[in-house]
Amino acid sequence: INLFLYYKENHAFQPIKNWTNVHRADGQLAVQVDDTWFPNLLDPSSPNRTWSMYGLYLPAGKDPASELTNPESQYPRPFNFSVVRK
Repeated sequence: INLFLYYKENHAFQPIKNWTNVHRADGQLAVQVDDTWFPNLLDPSSPNRTWSMYGLYLPAGKDPASELTNPESQYPRPFNFSVVRK
């Protein structure tokens, strides 16, 4: 399966990252959170900022852009979580 990471801007999903061919049998995905996880860079003197992010799992070969806009998609809708930039 593939995992896609998005944030929403002006009610539209904006892609951030993706992982392809994730092995389902592993039961986990180890990642390193770095600057590429965030929609934009912050000045080091800026206060913390929180973003709402969205993850989407799809089978290999499925187009995430078309599935995100398809109200009749057979796949689960994106799940949301928050990331904090310190």
